[in-house]
Amino acid sequence: TSVQVDTQISGKIEQYDNSLVIGGINLLTNPTFSVDTKNWSGTGTSKIVVDNTCPLEDKNVTELTNPGTTWLGFTQTSLLLNSIMNPSSITSSVYIRTVAGTGKMRFNNGGVSTTGSNEIAIDTTWKRVNLVQTRTTGTVNCFIQANTSFRIANAQLEIGSKMTAWGYPDKDIQLSLQA
Repeated sequence: TSVQVDTQISGKIEQYDNSLVIGGINLLTNPTFSVDTKNWSGTGTSKIVVDNTCPLEDKNVTELTNPGTTWLGFTQTSLLLNSIMNPSSITSSVYIRTVAGTGKMRFNNGGVSTTGSNEIAIDTTWKRVNLVQTRTTGTVNCFIQANTSFRIANAQLEIGSKMTAWGYPDKDIQLSLQA
């Protein structure tokens, strides 16, 4: 009963974090890169490859070949986020690994500010990385970069200060963006 629950949790909550905002709706189009790089702008050479080490059900991932040591990547502007919503926090996430060796990746998003280092070490093991950023002004975009050749899958840009489980964008959102 609710009385039993109240008794059990009484005095257990020390602090309430009112800055926690959970979104859960992916605001990117083609976040799996399943239609090659449609809706994404990129630098370097990209291609779809089958990667059986990918922890996701879909083993088709996008590989970006970096011919040098400069930072290369993909960017996409979220039309819905910029035209309708005005969140205070956004969270970017992606599954990523290097093609070989080690390197660093970063989210170099526009329209947001980042506290601390945005460079995340990556290697040949798949991992989901994320970054929470504070919305400032201007156009918000999702810019995934690395200083080595890399593979990515299932990008997500969502409102909030907590990464949620990856999900396909809402079909209604997708239809409104395509209209």
